[in-house]
Amino acid sequence: MAEAAYRVNKEPGAAAVLAAGGAKEGGAQGLESQLAGLKQKRVQLLTENTEEWPEVKEVEKQIALVEKQIQDANSKVVTTESKAIEMRYHQALAREQALRTAFDEQRGATRTQNEAAINYHIIQQEIETNKGLLDGLLQRAKENDVILAGTPNNLHVTDYAIPPRTPIGPNRLQGILLAFIFSLVSAFVWQ
Repeated sequence: MAEAAYRVNKEPGAAAVLAAGGAKEGGAQGLESQLAGLKQKRVQLLTENTEEWPEVKEVEKQIALVEKQIQDANSKVVTTESKAIEMRYHQALAREQALRTAFDEQRGATRTQNEAAINYHIIQQEIETNKGLLDGLLQRAKENDVILAGTPNNLHVTDYAIPPRTPIGPNRLQGILLAFIFSLVSAFVWQ
């Protein structure tokens, strides 16, 4: 809103509007009524006298003086209003910059908190998973301890093995002879 007023103030013709608004509000209204009275007096004097008449010239000087005072008052109003609008605009701009900076800082803090919360949940899930694995391993270790403690060794040696005197291996000569005999028999059968 302040920016819009500032931009309108920079438009051509804005000074006349500000002067008209200031004339209605300030002491220029009294000068306007005084000017109207002087102009009316001049018109009455001119009905009976010429423009060279000293009293008419005096009224014209007063009219010129009042017009100058009105013009000065209007320019003062324009300057004052323009400065006020410009000052409100710059204040609004500074407030907007401060709010934008605060917003950016808050958004950064929020992102950091969100990332920290996500990392916290991930670590918490890893801890729960590792707890479950450790509990399972501890349970198995206790079960093994119970089994080892409660079960006596139930293996007994009934006979001791006697080592052979000579090495044992396949009898090659016997395998060759059997293969030869089998091939002879099959040759006679197929013929």
